Amino acid sequence: MRLLSLLLFIVFFGCGEKIEPNNDNEQEKTPIDWTSLDLSEDFIIGSFNEEGINSEELDYELESLSKSSDLFSVGILYKGKLITERYFSSNSDTKYPIWSVTKSIISAGYGHLIQDGLLENTEVPISNYYTLNSAKKSAITISHLLTMSSGVGDDIGYAAQNQPVDYILSQPLFFDPGSWWAYTSAGTHILSDIIVKITGQSTKSYIDENILNKIGIDDYEWITQNGVHNGGYGIFFRLMDMLRFGQFFLQEGRSGNVQILPRQWINVSTGSLVDFNASSGYGFLWWVSKNGPEETYSARGYAGQYIVVDPQRALVICVTSQTRYNNFDYLNRIDSLITQLIDSFEPIQ
Repeated sequence: MRLLSLLLFIVFFGCGEKIEPNNDNEQEKTPIDWTSLDLSEDFIIGSFNEEGINSEELDYELESLSKSSDLFSVGILYKGKLITERYFSSNSDTKYPIWSVTKSIISAGYGHLIQDGLLENTEVPISNYYTLNSAKKSAITISHLLTMSSGVGDDIGYAAQNQPVDYILSQPLFFDPGSWWAYTSAGTHILSDIIVKITGQSTKSYIDENILNKIGIDDYEWITQNGVHNGGYGIFFRLMDMLRFGQFFLQEGRSGNVQILPRQWINVSTGSLVDFNASSGYGFLWWVSKNGPEETYSARGYAGQYIVVDPQRALVICVTSQTRYNNFDYLNRIDSLITQLIDSFEPIQ
């Protein structure tokens, strides 16, 4: 009921906002050190006339994007500056269901577990935390769950169970761990439960205390399943929260002069650990797109929720969309428009 109420609030929320830079303000064009911004502070407002931006193309692509009736909001950071922040049928206070973008936040939590010395590495078997009913299940590691190569099926019915984790672990595996790849929200819910077992804290409490609160994200919702925060989906973020999280990864886990997550974790988790083909792959709960030597990575959620990070351009693009259905025509259009938006920015030198 709580989730339904939040969804109804979001769908029927009032007027939109459009926050744009003043392109005649020379101060806005001054470069900043985007590699170590204090993410607990407001972003500096940038300009379409920043060096490296094709302003005409950017304006055209944003206008094309805004014509979609399913779009809720879009925000862009370039070299650490807020280039645009636009809202449609929502505003800057609206908390959006980001669905499977939640998974990438779970992944960040595991980077901090290793940094804290609470988890030796990602090759630890989940049998350390559960009594399992088969040798194959006992072979599942944290890494298998983070790369969706565990064999655990994508049975989202776990959310309706009294004991979701027990239910997931009682189901047969679809393939031997490590032998294949298959998308699964159920597997990432196990990861949330393991954080609880390791830390003695709720997943949200641990990630808030060690990561999100330190980068200015301190007022959001995260639904639970039988007392465990849903690891497959369930976070409600503002657009600015999404931008902060994307910039945090662009800064390789740093905020100001504090290294919150190990740089190595950022680089490994957002690189392709499972290759689908020459142009795409999957990391530790991040999607990876490859175009020759260039790579972008993204957190993606049901029906068109995106955090896209392009390190070659010092670029973060975030999009939120209505979640009334999974409209594949819309998703294909948004994918294409995001690619075209990226092309409006030149790679950094």
